[in-house]
Amino acid sequence: MGLSPEALRTAPRRGESRRWSVCTNSTARQPGTVIEAPGGHGGVRARSLAVALLLLWSGASGAADPAELARGKEVFSTIQPACAACHTLQAAGAEGQVGPVLDELKPDAARVLRALKAGIGVMPSYAERMSESDMKAVASFVAHAAGAAK
Repeated sequence: MGLSPEALRTAPRRGESRRWSVCTNSTARQPGTVIEAPGGHGGVRARSLAVALLLLWSGASGAADPAELARGKEVFSTIQPACAACHTLQAAGAEGQVGPVLDELKPDAARVLRALKAGIGVMPSYAERMSESDMKAVASFVAHAAGAAK
């Protein structure tokens, strides 16, 4: 299998490297190995494609489910002890003074989920109080409401 004339013309010059680092499945390479991506912006396109495939594979989506966000907001305010009792989060109308201000912290959903499952600092674990789906809903709501980096 040879390279196209376009790939040959835009391939990196000697000493120059354009790389991307996600290989999800290949018979010729181990997953996660570095692959050279010939071409001017091919590495950027390849990296974007790899990230998109990884998100699809993991079940993540760019858009938050409105029903899940609504459920997360409800649980955030009603679970005992309520998240809103300690945390400030404008979207929930919460003005707690004990825990971090979530609008400033901007935690992503994975971080919130870890804190809910294991507890952190004086925050208790909610693993025995909440279902997995409720914890995921709260994590999605907090990340979305706080404007976590995507």
